[in-house]
Amino acid sequence: MKMRNVVTSAGIIAVVMMLFLSGCATKVQTLTYGKPVPEEQSILLMIPDAYTVTNFDGEQVQWSTSGGGFSLMGSAAAIRLPAGRHSFTYSYYRYEAGQTTYEHYGSGATVRRTTPSRTTSFDGTVTIMMDAGKRYIFKGRGISVDTDGQYDQLP
Repeated sequence: MKMRNVVTSAGIIAVVMMLFLSGCATKVQTLTYGKPVPEEQSILLMIPDAYTVTNFDGEQVQWSTSGGGFSLMGSAAAIRLPAGRHSFTYSYYRYEAGQTTYEHYGSGATVRRTTPSRTTSFDGTVTIMMDAGKRYIFKGRGISVDTDGQYDQLP
């Protein structure tokens, strides 16, 4: 009877650990737009945290890393789309708070340096041919193939 309790407890602990570890390993949930598309006929689009996609092929959407259409943990949203020619309308917004630093010198002098806060924002539309099996990412004022491996941890 005692051995059975130990085996049962060990099994429960193993299942809980597997669930916990699988949850930790999943950085970003990958969503599919519309009907599921076989992986060999699809692309993966990364949307970094400063971007919001508002229109996809003439349809209004709300894709970003938070709010609106979906909310994801991490610094990018990932959405699986069918390969082909697509048009996206998007907005970019990033706010960087200013900083004040103080430098102290041996003579007792203190220099205060302040950088101002900065806001960068713009809207854009891009049409791009997307090849099956590749990952694409919003960068600057467009979309490019994700070649630097920054989002390799994503599915």
